[in-house]
Amino acid sequence: MLANKPFELPTIEESTLIFEESLIKIQRDTLKLKDSPPYRYYSLLTPPYAVVILALTHNGTYVLNEEYRHPTKRILLSCPGGFLNDEKEDPIEAAKRELEEETGFHAETFTLIGSAYPYAGISRQKTFYVKATGTVLTTSPSLEPSEIIRTRLITPQQLNQTMAEFELDGTLCTALFFNARHHS
Repeated sequence: MLANKPFELPTIEESTLIFEESLIKIQRDTLKLKDSPPYRYYSLLTPPYAVVILALTHNGTYVLNEEYRHPTKRILLSCPGGFLNDEKEDPIEAAKRELEEETGFHAETFTLIGSAYPYAGISRQKTFYVKATGTVLTTSPSLEPSEIIRTRLITPQQLNQTMAEFELDGTLCTALFFNARHHS
């Protein structure tokens, strides 16, 4: 049987911002546990909140993105999404904005279906997963210069085959998981 004693949490002996450019910051902390030597821990300081949208049309077709992700040097199949403008922005409002900016689609309803820390080992960023239903194309996407995105409509019957043909962004997998959990 595993012991249920409380975790011993490290104390922060020193904290230094060692890199900062654009949206990316890297912080080095020197941490110490009671009976161990100090050790260094590096954190990626990105905007604290993001939103991912699992969008569906009236007939249940997914509105997904094929998106170039430079660190992977690949086009990945993903969900629309982005950062919240600030810590006070409502995730639903951010979902509305990001869906329109990246795809040109609007939706009738938006529902928060989950949240997670996608890379908790290096970042405190929390991602909210929002389901958008009744989506309709109403405008052209308004992409940032760094966004290389093509919107793709995929029926539920095509989804497994399409996922087998593409490399996947983890946001899509997590959004599908939360959607399945939300319906059970």
